[in-house]
Amino acid sequence: MPMHVRALVVTLALTAGSALAAAPGPNAPASTGPSAPPVAPASMIMVAPVTMPPTAPPPPPPGGANGELVAVAVGGSCTFYVNGAHKGTSSQLKLSVPAGTYSVTCKPASGAQKTRSVIITSGETAMAMFKLN
Repeated sequence: MPMHVRALVVTLALTAGSALAAAPGPNAPASTGPSAPPVAPASMIMVAPVTMPPTAPPPPPPGGANGELVAVAVGGSCTFYVNGAHKGTSSQLKLSVPAGTYSVTCKPASGAQKTRSVIITSGETAMAMFKLN
């Protein structure tokens, strides 16, 4: 069963009096009343697309969540210190610490100690690597 669709075409025009005229589509019935006065062509209004600014990065987790500090001694082991506090002797160290800046020191059994500054961000992991060879 065929279906017929009627379309109504609406033409908008802007004039000094803000007139609005509607033009019937090809299948619309003829008007029997008085006709509308002719409308002078209007300038076209161009609208530029709106670009949304990029979203800001998410805020840090609430409550000052910890970050993770990882220190690795490549080629051996060392005694680790974080902000001067002894943390044990091994080839790697992994700690959950509050956000902030930390001084990590690796003191091998032989050779000079090495120190790195590490910035910890809430919810992130930061690493300090020490090459011992």
